Amino acid sequence: MSDSMPNEFALDGNLRALALPKVLLAAAAAEASGILTLQGEDDIVAVSFLSGSIVTADALNQTVEEGLGKVLQKQKLVTPGDFEAASREHRGGSTGSLGDLLVEKGLLSRAELVEALRIQTVRLMLQLMAWRQGDYKFYSGDEVSHEEGFEPISVSELLVRAVERLGEKAGLVGELPDLETVFRQVPPRSAVQVYARDGVGGAGLWITPDQERLRGAVNGRDHAGELGRRLGLDRFTTQFGIYTLQQFDLVESSGRPAQRPSFDAAPLDASGSRSAPAPAPVRSTAPPLDLAPLDLAPLDDLAPTPSFDEELGNRTPPPEPRRSDGEPANIEIFQPPTPEEIEALRIEEERQRAAAAPSVFSMLLMRWLGPLIAVGLIVATAMVLVERPSRLLLPYPWQENRRATFERQIRSSLLQRIDRGARTFFLMEAHYPDSLSDLERLRLIGSEERRDPAGYSLDYVTDALSYRIRLRDGNQQIEGLGATEAITGDFLVDPQFLRAAARAEAPLVLLD
Repeated sequence: MSDSMPNEFALDGNLRALALPKVLLAAAAAEASGILTLQGEDDIVAVSFLSGSIVTADALNQTVEEGLGKVLQKQKLVTPGDFEAASREHRGGSTGSLGDLLVEKGLLSRAELVEALRIQTVRLMLQLMAWRQGDYKFYSGDEVSHEEGFEPISVSELLVRAVERLGEKAGLVGELPDLETVFRQVPPRSAVQVYARDGVGGAGLWITPDQERLRGAVNGRDHAGELGRRLGLDRFTTQFGIYTLQQFDLVESSGRPAQRPSFDAAPLDASGSRSAPAPAPVRSTAPPLDLAPLDLAPLDDLAPTPSFDEELGNRTPPPEPRRSDGEPANIEIFQPPTPEEIEALRIEEERQRAAAAPSVFSMLLMRWLGPLIAVGLIVATAMVLVERPSRLLLPYPWQENRRATFERQIRSSLLQRIDRGARTFFLMEAHYPDSLSDLERLRLIGSEERRDPAGYSLDYVTDALSYRIRLRDGNQQIEGLGATEAITGDFLVDPQFLRAAARAEAPLVLLD
């Protein structure tokens, strides 16, 4: 994949139809770069991918700073007082991230900061693994912001930790396999599909390309660790790959061999000595994280609520009323009211009812206030989505950098779609379109592609052989944004190529 062209990986749907582990595996198999957004009932999370691995995760209801503070204090790297003081200084207008400020103040080292961010990201992703419903969408783009020196988290590593810590809560049943166990292949019970090669999801058993390679290498003689080392796979990819193949009944254990080398051991050469270790695999081989001190209370089972009958059975009867000297208190015997008292109570009740009766205006207001508020909220949300949809995902001021990166990725994709439509129009009409409406009329672009993700309008100008797109905010032009394209150098539409072909010399004829 070229560094200049964005990864066009597309994924959009609901977690009820495609579970989150499968969504993550599809992104990893495609080695996608971009942002995966997940919208659940109580939170919205943006997960940044770089070449199929996770580099950041940011929740709407829990900022990176909040999660980082919890990790640093759990690890006893920064005291609560120092962290709060640094947070106040950062909110007061300090440039850079809060982590950079902590390092500048000497409260922790860069390595400690990066490790804490990695733990915080794994912690948040583990909480996401318990989601059973919600919408997801992947926005492709090569530019994703992350902390310098951050060790990417492979999806296999994340899912191995999910099996260990969550199990059925994440929809991952069974135990992880021992890498020193020998496995043999089992004939598949249904069609085996491979992510990225056969699509994303559907009928059949879905595995990743690495898992397909691992399945082909299983021979009933070598243990799983040796197979993974031979294929250049790291421990997490190998372990989760065998786990998946076991769950799909594609492989089965044939027992543990005696005196087998460990996963990281070098193979024996013909002379019986150890050869040089194999080159390090491309994917992450980060050591296991110490997640024990983290509080994953939201994932813990709640105590069962007692039933109504149990509550009644556990109640103790109220004590018998007694006087201060301990003797039973005298309870007055109820006397029925007289007819005069009943009539007086009826008149007073009617008077209070008439005074409390709402007016016609109050009744209308009570009836229509709720729907009016709901309509107002819907209209306000729609305006935000139309004007600047990224504010709904990243609304806070300290998320401006992430919001700008997010909008830049969507803008790059938008300009590329417009350019493809304009060049298609040129091939049909021999000139660029007079306006973007011509592209929309021919369905080369959609109506939603007439506006920039930051809410700016697109100013399109053409001279038939080139076009220019500038972004405007009202009457003010936004400098540094937009695009200029021309037919020059394009062999499909540039007439210079056709003239060169027409000027070819006449063929030389030899006579015998």
